[in-house]
Amino acid sequence: LYFLMNDYFKNQLELERSKLDKLKERAVNQMLRQQVQPHFLFNALSSLKSLIKKDSMMAESYLLQLSDYLRGSFMTSDDGLATVKQELKLCEDYLSMQKIRFKEAIQYKICVSEETFKAHLPIFSLQPLVDNALKHNHYTIESPLHIDITQEDGWIIVRNNVCARKIATEDKNNYGLNNLKERFSYYLRDSVIIRDQGLCFEVHVK
Repeated sequence: LYFLMNDYFKNQLELERSKLDKLKERAVNQMLRQQVQPHFLFNALSSLKSLIKKDSMMAESYLLQLSDYLRGSFMTSDDGLATVKQELKLCEDYLSMQKIRFKEAIQYKICVSEETFKAHLPIFSLQPLVDNALKHNHYTIESPLHIDITQEDGWIIVRNNVCARKIATEDKNNYGLNNLKERFSYYLRDSVIIRDQGLCFEVHVK
């Protein structure tokens, strides 16, 4: 009876711990959205205002991309996961808007097979990596920023060339990348690899 009771309480403890982990993951996802949205919306609406004055057709295209991006950024799931396809769509909408804003100063390519689309990642994993590339680099039409999202042996790789970097105050302690590592650790060990090679910066996610 003692061993049965001990086993029962041990299982209950594991169940409660699992529930707490899920609650923490949801809280982290919500916090990420709250951090990103105000900063992003301010820039997006400023860009939209400028485009309306200059090019109404372009402004309409930008507004449609913004609508798609916001719809995707509020996706939720009980397990805190999204498909690779959903994450890539979020990145593509975001990059399309930045392309309208910065024109040829930003170049990007997404090359991931349809077979990988059904695989899963923690919600809001890839877009912050793209946003980091934009935040931490200086780019012009003469010296553009190149962002590539590819796959290799079960990893999604977000890679960018390193332009003359901006003085970044928002994330000087790599809070965003450390947060990403912690979120992935709930699902897989050693599932985020960061490589700063001087002229090239890469983040690999399992």
